[in-house]
Amino acid sequence: MSDNPALHQMPERPVLDLEVARRALERHAGCGDECEAGRYFAALVPQLRRGTVAWNIWAPIPKSGSDSSESSGPEQ
Repeated sequence: MSDNPALHQMPERPVLDLEVARRALERHAGCGDECEAGRYFAALVPQLRRGTVAWNIWAPIPKSGSDSSESSGPEQ
């Protein structure tokens, strides 16, 4: 991708869609380390694969301390 230098810059807004990030990573696969966008998408794709990037407001609230089997201090 050596045609337009603007295409090698990080996006103005965060990319939250895994498919969009994968396509962008494929576009920048042949770029070197000087490609800012290539480095951005190389770091972003594994992060998006690991889990959600948003807080699920409908998820049940975990009870504090109920699933912790280790002692956290002197309050026993």
